[in-house]
Amino acid sequence: MWQELSAQLQQGDIKALARSISLVENGYEGYASFLEQLPAGNADIIGITGPPGAGKSTLVDALIGELVKDGKKIAVLCVDPSSPFHLGAVLGDRIRMSEWYTNPSVFIRSLASRGSMGGLHPMIIEITYLLKAAGFDHIIIETVGIGQSEVEIAGLADTTVVVLVPEAGDEIQTMKSGLMEIADIFVVNKSDRPDADHFVKNLRLMLAPSFTRHKEEVPVLKTVASQKTGIPELATEIIRQGSHADTKKKAFLLASKAWHILQRIRMQHIDQQQLEIQIQEALAKGSFNLFAFVNEVSKQQKETPYLFSICSIITSHDEYGEMRKSFENCGFTQDCEYIFADNTTHNRFDAYTAINHFLREAKGRYIIIVHQDVRCIDNISRLQKILADLTLEDDKWAVCGNAGAIGYHQDVRYITNGGKVVTHENLPAKVFSLDENLLIVRQSANIVVSADLKGFHLYAADLCLIADYLGYSCYVIPFMVKHLSLGNLKDLKRHLPEFLDLYGRKLRRRFIQTPSSKFVLSNSSFKNRFLNGKLFFLVKWYEGIKLFFKTPRHKSQYRKTVRKE
Repeated sequence: MWQELSAQLQQGDIKALARSISLVENGYEGYASFLEQLPAGNADIIGITGPPGAGKSTLVDALIGELVKDGKKIAVLCVDPSSPFHLGAVLGDRIRMSEWYTNPSVFIRSLASRGSMGGLHPMIIEITYLLKAAGFDHIIIETVGIGQSEVEIAGLADTTVVVLVPEAGDEIQTMKSGLMEIADIFVVNKSDRPDADHFVKNLRLMLAPSFTRHKEEVPVLKTVASQKTGIPELATEIIRQGSHADTKKKAFLLASKAWHILQRIRMQHIDQQQLEIQIQEALAKGSFNLFAFVNEVSKQQKETPYLFSICSIITSHDEYGEMRKSFENCGFTQDCEYIFADNTTHNRFDAYTAINHFLREAKGRYIIIVHQDVRCIDNISRLQKILADLTLEDDKWAVCGNAGAIGYHQDVRYITNGGKVVTHENLPAKVFSLDENLLIVRQSANIVVSADLKGFHLYAADLCLIADYLGYSCYVIPFMVKHLSLGNLKDLKRHLPEFLDLYGRKLRRRFIQTPSSKFVLSNSSFKNRFLNGKLFFLVKWYEGIKLFFKTPRHKSQYRKTVRKE
């Protein structure tokens, strides 16, 4: 797929470009290698930024017309702010550029900022490199509208154009906003308004060498974008600056881009929604310290750098490949690691040994133990939401799956099994046992399966029993997969007696003695009360004394030890 897209992209195929942008901005598996193979391209990146209402979109529309007249191919990226609450974005800036919708020399794409603090899309660097590879001459990026510190565009664009209006405020406010540092060109738009000349004069007075990092004077141009006044001069200045970029600035831009990419890679495993859930839990307990919380999250990230660890015991590389591909197609890519126990040549691992290996070695916050004949249907974002909601409902859950039982003949399922889709309502449902086709274990629960059991069955029941002993809960969740087989029931029956014997011994009545107490432990609350009653222990104590004196012993057993003072 990626090779085909690369060839189409370099031929200028707009559909291939649009699809490539969608795949890259969503972090589809293989996008990093795809970007490495693309040609560098020579397009100039023009950043258009400024406060809301300055007329950026209208200015971009006029600038497109001026550059297209010279026979240039233009790509425009319009970044709109995302809501911090529902994460949606209007993506309405391109409405002002409707004249260019069908022009073959112009490509316009709207992007949401997705919570990025710098007024840009998190994958903006990668997207610009796609546009460069597609053969565009100029790439115009319009930001969401800067505030006091949103100046990331300076680390991306070859030429940064800051758009202001005469009402933008006095020179002190302008200096505070950081614009003096990022602007390569100042544009005072709507310059037909009163006091425009006075504002331009004050702005030029501030552009002294002591206030700027630029070697030469920063141009201040007046425009009226709605009337296309001053646009030819702006286009000429942009092209002039693009052709005179020095090596130092190029190194600065490349270093900024590398830093942002590395920062995003390091942060990709931190989920803001999960942080919110953890903070809600801490606030509910009545004690929350921001710095202690951040330090704890940082420590967890070092220990569990992935969100999901997908683990399987495999007997066929082809079947495992199909299983893995189905998960990757559902988004289990960047935040995930894949681990397998290889039984393709012979049974090197039984299930219990392999699962304890997975639980010990996995670096994900959630460990998915899945059969190789399972195919994923639901996507990663759905599973993330289910687990986040489950954690809010019951912070003591340890294991969940898509099929299990509440009690005798009371099963709950959410699965396509043997071609039949079975779903139950009111999920998640708390259960006492789970099916083994898909298990999701919470890393922080620190549970394992029994070390004294062998075989390939009943490990889910074992895991649920151990979780119950440790005070954790197990659930069936509404996460859909397709299980291609019904399992080997004959092999299951063969291993059942061993499982029953083991738990028969584990659940037997036993006498417990510590240095400070003695008691009888039973699986019956009535027996526990009776066997630990005062009368029962008095009788046992009397019988124990009689037995002690009746039993023949060697004289050395009665010899007293004399302590030396």
